Amino acid sequence: MNPNKSSCVRVCSVSIALLVMLMGTVAASAEPPLPWAPGSWTLVVLPDTQRYTDTRWDKDSVIFRTMTQWMADNRKARNIKFVLHEGDITSGNTASVTPPNKVAAWQVASDAMAILDKVCIPYSLTTGNHDHDRWNPFRNSPSRDTFLNDFFPVSRYKSMSTFGGVFEPDRTETNYHLFSAGGTDYVTVALEWGPRNEAIAWADGVLSRHANRTALIVTHAYTYQDGARYDWATKGTHQKLNPHCKSYGFSAPHDGSENVNDGEQLWQKLISKHANVRMVFSGHLNNGARQTSVGRHGQKVHEMMAAYHDPPEGYLRLLEFLPNGTTVQVRTYSPYLKKSLTDGNNQFRLDVEPVRESS
Repeated sequence: MNPNKSSCVRVCSVSIALLVMLMGTVAASAEPPLPWAPGSWTLVVLPDTQRYTDTRWDKDSVIFRTMTQWMADNRKARNIKFVLHEGDITSGNTASVTPPNKVAAWQVASDAMAILDKVCIPYSLTTGNHDHDRWNPFRNSPSRDTFLNDFFPVSRYKSMSTFGGVFEPDRTETNYHLFSAGGTDYVTVALEWGPRNEAIAWADGVLSRHANRTALIVTHAYTYQDGARYDWATKGTHQKLNPHCKSYGFSAPHDGSENVNDGEQLWQKLISKHANVRMVFSGHLNNGARQTSVGRHGQKVHEMMAAYHDPPEGYLRLLEFLPNGTTVQVRTYSPYLKKSLTDGNNQFRLDVEPVRESS
């Protein structure tokens, strides 16, 4: 077998038409919510919050605060150790949203995440395409300008004991953190939207320096709706909203030569190379999908896409690491609706291999 070629177990999204036809089957196949296993610890993945910062969708900015308040309230009961945001924090990287309620979209996000600051839950954020839309909301400007660094500067992270560093001074969208939980040491790496080659080289160094830690990667667009990776070179526009596509100004000339990387490029240049990477998280497209790939060292890498902003219902991804050190229960829960999604895309168990110490 080609060691660079993934061996995939895919859980695919179902088209709307087929979903209607199979409504009864889907409902019948849904399982009860997985019970919390005593002695576990929780990693929270925060999918695209874009509509929760926009008064057109959430007039009183309740949903985002409800999500983070649930984390704060359950910090001890669920043993929450870290939170990863997948990007698309805002819906248009603008200082204010639609009149007449000119609440700063980024301020909504900042206030919601401040709830975690108050109870000392560490977190990282990265950018999605919407977080670079300064001049043309809902599309993209040619630059990588973002207000992220005005509202979430390096100084905000320095109070976190987990904070490791950033790729560029005074820019926080590409960052890493270090923490320990359940007897295992972890490194998280957050990569900017459509990561540049320089950002990948920086991440390569971080993963090499922390080769004995279990690595968790997050970037906004990596896994597609069918569970496969984004792959512009092979699939082009057959996969919608690839970071290389013409919707995104900074990825010109859109022929694959631009300094932008999609999921497959990240897999080849970074993720498959490092024996300690175990999970990759992304959002971007609505709903959930996943696959498990095999890297160059024979390591299994679980790649998961989760985004629930359309409609905006406040779903979180909860990864519960069981006391045995190898089993992870993945749950999808909305504190806003007090409801779980329990189909196979949104509730499942994973086996996570321990990282072998390098010499």
